Amino acid sequence: MPHPLQRQKKGHTQKTQIITDPEGRIRAVSKTYPGRTHDSAIYKKQKRRDRFSGVPKKAENGYQGLRKYDRNAQIPYKKPRGGELTAEQKDLYL
Repeated sequence: MPHPLQRQKKGHTQKTQIITDPEGRIRAVSKTYPGRTHDSAIYKKQKRRDRFSGVPKKAENGYQGLRKYDRNAQIPYKKPRGGELTAEQKDLYL
């Protein structure tokens, strides 16, 4: 029996990467990938990902390891297992 809050059947999802500027204007849109494709894998597959080189980027935790490809990437710190983030680590990404 399905969960009482689950009203939809499971479906196939799709994922697209969108790059915006600080004002929220869309600057680039990737092609669409199956929903199970990891965020960082989509980034790595982009042919022209270097077109924004030198520009600071903020990314979510799904882009762990992005700094190998782009030194200007800012990714939030992950909370250590059984630990907490410092106030500086929390404030750094805001």
